[in-house]
Amino acid sequence: MINLPKIIRLSRAGDFDRVFEESLRSARPIPLPVRLRLSAPHSVAASAIGLALQRVVDLTYMPTDVTRELLTALIDRQQPDGSFGTLGATAVAAAALAAVTRQVDSLSGLRAGQECMTAAERDQLRAAAVAACEALASACTLFGGRIGARLGMDPIDAAIVLWQAAPSPRLAAAADVDRLLESAERAGLFHDRSAAPLLERFTSIRHTATTDRPSHPAPFARRHRSAHAA
Repeated sequence: MINLPKIIRLSRAGDFDRVFEESLRSARPIPLPVRLRLSAPHSVAASAIGLALQRVVDLTYMPTDVTRELLTALIDRQQPDGSFGTLGATAVAAAALAAVTRQVDSLSGLRAGQECMTAAERDQLRAAAVAACEALASACTLFGGRIGARLGMDPIDAAIVLWQAAPSPRLAAAADVDRLLESAERAGLFHDRSAAPLLERFTSIRHTATTDRPSHPAPFARRHRSAHAA
């Protein structure tokens, strides 16, 4: 089970390598090359906080003090262009911001929703989420949906983008996931040990979304269980 007080202590101490590991505790393992990509020096802070936020959203009905503290730490690391450094970290952070936004929106009109965040905090969240989505779209557009070769997206980055964008229709559109998925199939990534597990999660999440059409997208932990069952 994820230890939220421990994550907060580690985040305050700037020990993002351990935040990263703690955020993945009890979650379905991800391939080692993906872990190495997301935990690289220029990625680890945003990736760790983003993954932690996704887990917190899974475990809570509404934003809590933990949510707000991690959210502030994440937004503080957002760059002027809306990105979070690397493509993988930007995808994770954008997915986390989208997850918190969905949680807040699910409480729209309820007194609890108005009390869990101030109007200023909600505005900051939405602005950061929009900027991150636009940054992800810009990065993906540069590659034109291509994967590999000289001008294509790195295969591991492509797998991370697909995995993280799947639960959010807005992020999925921004990343043009259908085009990216076609490129992944052509590049043989469904047979690549580093990328295939994340692509399988993507297809499982998309299948669940199109068949069940829940009122709220499936959270991080349930997504992993659904992918495992598939």
